[in-house]
Amino acid sequence: MKRLVGMTAIALTALAPAALADDAGVYVGASGALSVVSDYEFSNGNANDTTKSAEFSTGGGALLRGGYDFGSIRTELEIGWRAHDIESIGGQAGIVNDGGSLNFYTAMVKGAYDFDTGTAVTPYLSLGVGAAFAEGDIGYTAADGERYTKNYFGVAPAGEIGVGASYALTDDMDLIGGYSFLGAPTDEANEDQVIQAHSLQLGLNYGF
Repeated sequence: MKRLVGMTAIALTALAPAALADDAGVYVGASGALSVVSDYEFSNGNANDTTKSAEFSTGGGALLRGGYDFGSIRTELEIGWRAHDIESIGGQAGIVNDGGSLNFYTAMVKGAYDFDTGTAVTPYLSLGVGAAFAEGDIGYTAADGERYTKNYFGVAPAGEIGVGASYALTDDMDLIGGYSFLGAPTDEANEDQVIQAHSLQLGLNYGF
């Protein structure tokens, strides 16, 4: 995480002179997201409890952002929400999935570099650091017929990298879409895990 923060700072510092040569402006934006998250390993903390793995369905969500466009560089604050259902549970013979859900919230400070192509299409590369908050529940029936519910929640530092492109619809409004990868560590059940979230996003940015 420290390395990612350092790389972000170095990249923004190196690119700043070129950015300041262009017009600047405040913008706001919103996007819908289609996301996939990694499997989640868990146990109920009992001494003889077998570690299980929950697999999540493809989910959806929304992102809201506000930032400042320096011309070639953008800096922004983004908050996001993604929701997933439990698709299956493995790791223990005879286990039955009784359903459950995951809500995944993020708050990120991001920097993006826009590659000027001289056309209406502008590719970008972005880096972000912030925090992720996950909460939800996993319901299952064990082989002995007993039904259990695993509730979980936690906050962790997060890092993100993204690529995409914008298309100028008007002088003030851009259609923007892309892909991002977000990682956040967790020590649930004393297991060193990293929550991995892959997202496809499509939305609009409006400049003032």
